[in-house]
Amino acid sequence: MKDRQYRNFIIFWFSQSVSQLGSSMTSFALIIWSYGRTGSAMSVSLMTFCTWLPYIAASIAAGPVIDRYRKKTIMLLADLLAALCSLTVAALAVSGNLAVWHIFIVNGITGFMNAFQFPAETVAVGMLVPKEKYSQASGLNSFTSSLLTVVTPVMAASLSSFAGLKGVIVFDLATFLFAFSVLLFRIKIPENAGGT
Repeated sequence: MKDRQYRNFIIFWFSQSVSQLGSSMTSFALIIWSYGRTGSAMSVSLMTFCTWLPYIAASIAAGPVIDRYRKKTIMLLADLLAALCSLTVAALAVSGNLAVWHIFIVNGITGFMNAFQFPAETVAVGMLVPKEKYSQASGLNSFTSSLLTVVTPVMAASLSSFAGLKGVIVFDLATFLFAFSVLLFRIKIPENAGGT
C-alpha cells in the first residue's frame, strides 16, 4: 500500500515538474518579449510585481480555502486558469495585439491562483507520501526547483529563438495537458473527512 502511494507521488511529482517547466519557460519568454518590445527594465520589474502582489495578498485567505476544499480540485482549477491565461496570451500574440499591459494582467491572475495552487500541492504531497518517505519527497521537490532554475532560461531562450513566443506557449500548453490529465485521471489524493 505504501509503495503504491509513493509510486503515485512519483507520477504526480514528475507530471507537475514537467508542467512547472512549461510555465517557467513561458514566464521567461514573456520577459524576453517584453524587454524586446519596450527596452525597459522597468516593464520587466512590473511584470514580477504584478505576479507577486496578488500572490501575497491572496495568501492570507488561501489557508482556510485549502483546508475546506479538495486539494485536487483546487490544483485542477488553478492549472486550468493558468492554461486559459497562456491561451489568451497566445491568441493576442498571433493576432498581433499583445501588449505589455496584457502580460501584467495575466501575471496578476496567475499570481493569485498560485497562492492557492502551491499550498494545495504541498498538502497533497503530505497526503500522498508515507511519513518515512518525506525526506525523499522533499529531496525530489528541491531537485526540481534547482533544475528549473538552471534549465528554464536556456530552454526558453532556445525555443523562443526559433519558434518565438508562440512556440514556447504551445510547449507550455502541451505540458499543462500532460500534467492536468495525469492529475485528473491517474492521481487519487486522500482528502480529509471535512473536505468538499
